[in-house]
Amino acid sequence: MSSLVSRRRRTCRSGASTTGKRAAFTLIELLVVIAIIAILASILFPVFAQAREKARQTSCASNLKQWGTGVLMYVQDWDETFPLAWGTDPGLAGGAPSVTLNHPVPPNWRPSAPVGSARYNVGIQNWANTTQPYIKNYGIYRCPSTEDTRLAGLDADYNGAVVTPVPITYSYNGLLHQYPQAGVNHPAFIPMFWEGRGKAAVEGFALHNPLLTDCTETGAQGAQNCYYKPRPDPASCACGTGPGATGNAFGISGSIWVHGKVQNWLYTDGHVAVKKGLGTVPSPGSTDYRVDPYTGYDANGIPGFVWGCCHPPLFAPDRDPARPF
Repeated sequence: MSSLVSRRRRTCRSGASTTGKRAAFTLIELLVVIAIIAILASILFPVFAQAREKARQTSCASNLKQWGTGVLMYVQDWDETFPLAWGTDPGLAGGAPSVTLNHPVPPNWRPSAPVGSARYNVGIQNWANTTQPYIKNYGIYRCPSTEDTRLAGLDADYNGAVVTPVPITYSYNGLLHQYPQAGVNHPAFIPMFWEGRGKAAVEGFALHNPLLTDCTETGAQGAQNCYYKPRPDPASCACGTGPGATGNAFGISGSIWVHGKVQNWLYTDGHVAVKKGLGTVPSPGSTDYRVDPYTGYDANGIPGFVWGCCHPPLFAPDRDPARPF
């Protein structure tokens, strides 16, 4: 009897020991699992990135839509005239308008340009500040797909900022500077705002792009006389006369490819559309001047030269899409 019990106990111990063994992954199996995970990641991560960028692009389009609403409200309040792209002040050199100046936003953030200074006075006349009462939101000045960038040589201002400088992505069409709304014959085709700084949000400074280049008359009367002057003959590149008869464009602060290889543009009728095909022609190249502001681009989407026929034709307020330029 004792022998039988002892044998049963040994049998139970032996069975328990056999049942408790677990098979481990072999090295080959582990490598296969890792390879599968890597393949899935390579497939899914780009999809997630595209979905995230699409969401940012949608948010950017919403920003521009709000800009359109605010500016058109401004236009109605100011005798149906578009905002100033730049301002003037007697304290500037020669009293001439500062058309190429990066304007501070808010106008009082720079310790080197305090309230009452010439640069402050010019800044408060700029589109990004005059339209703020209609926008009431500094958050929409920046596209979420862009990277914050600082202007070189202004470390002291940035480090001692009076208030927080606002990062700004969007550029105002400077050819609309104090231009009458009635002078825009095809508002659905004329840009009002675009992502003219590329994939960059410049901290504390607004820029109009393109710009009027011959507004050099001094004094208030000179500034008042400076606005876009159409070509006398739409079929030629012979320029008009007077301040505002010629224009040019700045380069951009980052790649023109903000949302993949497209941008969001706001037009003077208030609608927002996706601008495709930018940056697809390498420099030296020849883009279509009716759809692209620049002639060609490098491998990173940085433009070389701007198209011009007295003014950059794509932004001319009186442009007729049926004409060659």
